[in-house]
Amino acid sequence: MSAHSHDLLGDSLIYQSLLQAIPDIIYIIDDSGNFAFVNEAVRKLGHDPAELMGKHFSTLLPEGTAGDISYDHATVLLRGTATGDEAAPKLFDERRTGSRVTRNLKLRLEQRDPEGDSAGMDGEAYAVGIHRRGQEQDDRRYYGTIGIIKDVSEVTKSENTLLKTIHYYEMLIEHISDVILIVAGDGTILYASPSVGRVLDYTDADIIGENELDLLHPAERESMEQFFSNQVLWTLGEWKIECRIKNREGAWKYFDKTVKPIFDQNKITTCFVCYLDDITRQKRAEEELADSERRFRMLIESSRDIIYRYRVSPLPGFDYISPSVEDVTGYTPGEIYDHSVSYTDIIHEEDRAQLLDIQASSDVFAKPIILRLRKKEGGFAFTEHVTVPVVDGAGKLLGVEGIARDVTERRIAEEKVIASLHEKEILLKEIHHRVKNNMQIISSLLNIQAQGVRDPAVVEIFNDMKNRIHSMALIHNSLYQSNDLGRIDFEHYLPRLMQMLAGSSIYSSRRIKLEASACGFQLNVNIAVPCGLIISELVSNAIKYAFPGDHTGTVWVECGLDDGNYRFSVKDDGVGLPEDFDIERCSSMGMYIVKLLTMQLMGSLQVFNRGGAHFVITFPAGMREKGTPGG
Repeated sequence: MSAHSHDLLGDSLIYQSLLQAIPDIIYIIDDSGNFAFVNEAVRKLGHDPAELMGKHFSTLLPEGTAGDISYDHATVLLRGTATGDEAAPKLFDERRTGSRVTRNLKLRLEQRDPEGDSAGMDGEAYAVGIHRRGQEQDDRRYYGTIGIIKDVSEVTKSENTLLKTIHYYEMLIEHISDVILIVAGDGTILYASPSVGRVLDYTDADIIGENELDLLHPAERESMEQFFSNQVLWTLGEWKIECRIKNREGAWKYFDKTVKPIFDQNKITTCFVCYLDDITRQKRAEEELADSERRFRMLIESSRDIIYRYRVSPLPGFDYISPSVEDVTGYTPGEIYDHSVSYTDIIHEEDRAQLLDIQASSDVFAKPIILRLRKKEGGFAFTEHVTVPVVDGAGKLLGVEGIARDVTERRIAEEKVIASLHEKEILLKEIHHRVKNNMQIISSLLNIQAQGVRDPAVVEIFNDMKNRIHSMALIHNSLYQSNDLGRIDFEHYLPRLMQMLAGSSIYSSRRIKLEASACGFQLNVNIAVPCGLIISELVSNAIKYAFPGDHTGTVWVECGLDDGNYRFSVKDDGVGLPEDFDIERCSSMGMYIVKLLTMQLMGSLQVFNRGGAHFVITFPAGMREKGTPGG
């Protein structure tokens, strides 16, 4: 140990007992940076004070970390080398210009333990140089340094935690979508978060120092001016307003604005934090929705139809009914809403069951329903309702939405048409009945006339004429008895025609069988008359000529549809046609009528002569649905 070290120890022995009790590390190093004294507090670093005597101060520094704690300003200077950096903290200074105090030098000291592991302690050194005056007045020689090292590890941890927290807040503010402003009491903007660029397109240079009031819409500026001028409002803690702020392009954007005061330690408001939540898209959507609702309400309320939503449960009643209900019934929507009149009561009692049907079955919604609504001034209005169900998630009926149209005039017109049609139907039936009666009179006249005729050929002519008249009269009789005055059901007509022919004089008591088939076959009345005449002629011919003498046999008549054509077939199993028979050269009245009527139907006639005579008539289905044959 040098002489200077002994001198320093001699001067400090009286203080050593006091210094040993101090929890901070107290040390004295000589002009070479070696320990001349260190108190017991150094043991917290795992060092024995006695072992440190004469060792360099850098013994306390972690190996290889001297550069991290400013090697030039700590380790090198401890060896007495000056750098000339007057701003740098120094443990000692070899200048001869007086004492130099070093404060707040942060050091990381190595901590040793018996197992050889290293931990550490963050230390904060306070050091002062020691000088002794020489023989000359200005002679000041540097002898060493007395210093204190305080353990600031916990403080350092707190500082690091604080720095991390600040960093997190900075990152949060950097990326938050809301705009954050710090505003002075006069409205001057002191700070703007980075989001001001993303939301309003402003840079810091654009907005810092500007007055926030200049950015507000005129409609909201007055309320903010009142806030800044009324310090009583500042004490409320928080103030909210919806406002519009102009962006850099001059467009207005909507914000939910929250203003909070910032107080100093004396509870005096120094400035304000403004949080701006951009609700522009929400407001635009609300405006579009409101505009859409306004248009639809205008459309609904200008409609002549009654548009409504009727609540079935929990309490029956209308959620909405359009004003047109007053035009139809005389009752205002208000009278219906406040139950001055019950909607059930204004429905005709015979129609109320349909409301129960709606609640009981969803099938009712598939078709319109007619309800008679009682008018305020008396009488009923016929209304046609088209409804859709309103159900919950479980499918339970909650209500009905519907449109009701006043069809009173249409209903009256329909009733008039129905009455007129009924009258015409009665008239047509009467006409068919009279035509049938007139034909029977004609047939009776022919019978009377035939009674005085002795020539068999003339009698046969009379019989053929009566059969033709009967076939036509039978059609008119069928129409008279039918509900359809426009079509003849051949399935019922044909057997009656065969029965009529079987009862004629030409059939008498001969054993000839007549069979007819026309399942589900119907014809327009204008086609049925010529078809009946054709079948009557062909069957009459078969009865007269196919079975001479006592021959017996069968005549078959079939009617049907074949590939879009009507097809009539008359066939017998008699002696057949003469070998030289030619339908085109045949001059008999019956064949002439058959050919003429087939042409009028725009059909074709085929004749076959195998195992009896076979006639087939075909014509297009529906070709003669209008007009009369040949007309």
